[in-house]
Amino acid sequence: MMKTKTNRFLVMLTIFSYLLSLIVILYLLDEVAIHWDTAGEADGYSNKWFGAFILHFHYDFGLVVNNPFTKNGAEKSKL
Repeated sequence: MMKTKTNRFLVMLTIFSYLLSLIVILYLLDEVAIHWDTAGEADGYSNKWFGAFILHFHYDFGLVVNNPFTKNGAEKSKL
């Protein structure tokens, strides 16, 4: 039962973040900064679609590989 609630929560969180990005993308410039140098100045740019969704793919991959709510994920975090 708990695993189902946890999975449902993660799915809802993921869907919410994608919907939020779709709303925010309307206000972004065509080109957004995706990388900054040590001085804090942007030195890497990409289009707004890549900039708005690349963190989601990274986050989703992390949830699939190392789900913090599973026993396996909890054991890894204690290392």
